[in-house]
Amino acid sequence: MNKLLAETVSVLNGFFALLTVVACGVAGKYLAPYCVRLYAQLNGLTYAGSQSQVEVLGILCGLAVGFFWATLVYGLIALFVQMHRELKTIRRQLTDTSALRAPTYPLHVVPRTPALAS
Repeated sequence: MNKLLAETVSVLNGFFALLTVVACGVAGKYLAPYCVRLYAQLNGLTYAGSQSQVEVLGILCGLAVGFFWATLVYGLIALFVQMHRELKTIRRQLTDTSALRAPTYPLHVVPRTPALAS
């Protein structure tokens, strides 16, 4: 069950990372023209460029921000999943080696009696 959950988290992690990059690209396409016009208005400028150039710039900026965000968030989750796998492997190896090191012969303990000083 735990392995299935870890594999599911890994697959969903990659899917959500891809979805984040695409969503940021789409958001950049629709927000860039508005932001450029607002910036020009606030600074008393007039923007005379084409709408398609601003949209392409918005898509590129959105993809860059989305890639950075996905790497930061989902890369950290992937790191935790990999750490979980490695710790399980280490635990399994430790239990296997402790079974090999256990003595297979019975021990015979003889109690010592203290000698009196003469």
